[in-house]
Amino acid sequence: ENPVNRARNDRHVKDHHYRSNYGITIEEKEGMISLQGNKCKICETSFDEIDGRKIHVDHDHKDMAVRGILCHNCNQIIGQADDDITVLLRAVEYLRDFNSARLEAKREGVWEPWDRIPPPSSRQIKLAQKREKMANPESVL
Repeated sequence: ENPVNRARNDRHVKDHHYRSNYGITIEEKEGMISLQGNKCKICETSFDEIDGRKIHVDHDHKDMAVRGILCHNCNQIIGQADDDITVLLRAVEYLRDFNSARLEAKREGVWEPWDRIPPPSSRQIKLAQKREKMANPESVL
């Protein structure tokens, strides 16, 4: 097949996809990308650095209204949160709280990387003691 015809056909297929799924043309999608400065609306990663298949038309799943063009990761974040602003704000607060606590602990000189590892549970402690006894039976006497 002629590469020019193939490219034209691929563009036609993509245009059909955008029209039928989002109600926009491929030219409108390209215009949105241009208005966004050729970068993801959320993380601002340049679309030049991203595989074209990982550039997504973000839309409201309730009414299919197009919101913008996102990279795959940012589109996934919004999708995993089920478009719920409250969940996303809680995630932001969670990260802010952690980072604030870490900063304060570092200022006080008590932050160490292993501080993030939770202490062993009582079950884990019992299993470790059991393993120790099995490894050193003479220490039981």
